[in-house]
Amino acid sequence: MGKYTNAWFYKKTDPNHHDCANDGTCGQSIQNCDIGNTDISFFDSNKNLIAKVPKLPKYSSDKYGHQLYKEAESKQFNYFSTNIHDILSNSFTVKYGYINCTIKYDNLSEQEQNQIETDIKTAYEAFKEKFCFKDSSIIKDIKVYIFNNRSDYIKYNNLLGIDEDGGPGYITRGVTDYQNILTYKQSAMDFVLGHELGHIFQLRFSPSATVRTLNILDTELIANVVGREVEEKNYKAICKQMGVDEYKDRGWMFQFKYKDTTGSIYRKDLSEEEKFQIIQRIKNSGLDEYEDRGSMFQFKYKGTLYKYHKNLSEEEKFKAIQNVKSIHELVDEYEDHGSMFSFKYKGTTYRAEHRDYLSAEEEKLQFIKDIKNSHESLVSECDGLGNENTTLVIYIDENKEISRMYFQNSDKNIFKQLDKTFISRSNPEEEVEESNEVEQSNVEEEKSNQQDTQQPSNFLSNIFSAIKSIIDSISSLFSWLFESKEEKSDESTQQPSAANLSLLKPDVNHDADENYVGNYSLCNHDYHQHDDLI
Repeated sequence: MGKYTNAWFYKKTDPNHHDCANDGTCGQSIQNCDIGNTDISFFDSNKNLIAKVPKLPKYSSDKYGHQLYKEAESKQFNYFSTNIHDILSNSFTVKYGYINCTIKYDNLSEQEQNQIETDIKTAYEAFKEKFCFKDSSIIKDIKVYIFNNRSDYIKYNNLLGIDEDGGPGYITRGVTDYQNILTYKQSAMDFVLGHELGHIFQLRFSPSATVRTLNILDTELIANVVGREVEEKNYKAICKQMGVDEYKDRGWMFQFKYKDTTGSIYRKDLSEEEKFQIIQRIKNSGLDEYEDRGSMFQFKYKGTLYKYHKNLSEEEKFKAIQNVKSIHELVDEYEDHGSMFSFKYKGTTYRAEHRDYLSAEEEKLQFIKDIKNSHESLVSECDGLGNENTTLVIYIDENKEISRMYFQNSDKNIFKQLDKTFISRSNPEEEVEESNEVEQSNVEEEKSNQQDTQQPSNFLSNIFSAIKSIIDSISSLFSWLFESKEEKSDESTQQPSAANLSLLKPDVNHDADENYVGNYSLCNHDYHQHDDLI
């Protein structure tokens, strides 16, 4: 079998063999250990490495604070109550591997009960894969007592006679006598529960005397490892669920990181669904940073920080972000300082002093478009416009119109007042109407083309109708000529009547009437119309 005991082989051949997750590196073989500065290494009798775990500080706290468990209201009992089962009257069980856990509680949601079951199983697997479990046909009972909050825990945790193992003045978040666990609902209860289970597994379930006696050197080494693995597994699950690379939730705020975007939201009383929706919007926005404190939010985009001291809705916040991103597509640089904003375009810095009169991002965006469209006319008026040291300052009044503006070129020591008409302001409503008219025209033209394409028989019928009209016109003309020759000679010298003249005189009012049969010019019109259609 080689130099390691193959636990996988024994489990397949002997169902009563001890429970071990490692194939070939069985915790049963652990004979000694080496406690380093950062790690603890476990070896067999041949000094082969069996397992390695991090060495965590004795009083390690939780790393993430997942907010998986929420504090509940205190139970109103007599302070001198002597029966813990009166306080924690509800229960459910979790059977897994060699353990049978009974959880006593007063107020746990269904989601919290499911999370407790997950945390117990994670702690069991975390210990098993490194140190194994003893071969045992007897299921070990463990009782877990969970109070509603810290106040209840401090008041009633002595009802089972379990002494706290903290230092002077230190109140633990959980305690065990290796048969029972007492803790309370808190943000880091997953870590605490895993930690206390680690104590029990180390002393009651480990097949290695080395692992068990390690408790004498430091009581918290193994327990901290198990607790940390429980919360880290939860952390990975939460990150996956939220669709982010990193995530931290402290209740009153949460933070996350996704690729190159970091977000910090300092708002409490948000549901998990609301947090999820906010994260999805931010992570898909392409921002560098995002911070939301309710009445104020700010974000950094392409190295520039934007601050908004307004109580905006979520929709308004993300609309502001989209407008800023649109502005960046138009200019080289952009900065917004509330009552003024500035941008650089073709080497010139434009600064708009508006005193919050341009409050909407759409107004700022339109104003920038107007300046860009007027840039060439400003170049001809301002000496040196376009150099790095040129600035054009524009003042906006309460009517959102330009009140005055001036140009400054520090290289040439130029300061010049400018006529505000050099910037042509557009009317967004007129642009929309013009756009709609163009769109409607395109629709009608496309509709006409579709009719011509879909009805070729009508098209040919119109051509034949026009040709017939031309032939009828020519026939009428020749008939008139022949009839004229048969008239008396004295009548032939007379001038034609007004009615006959009208047949030879072009009639502009009928020039576009394809049914008119007046003269040859109309025939030419019909012919060219035919060419155009072809």
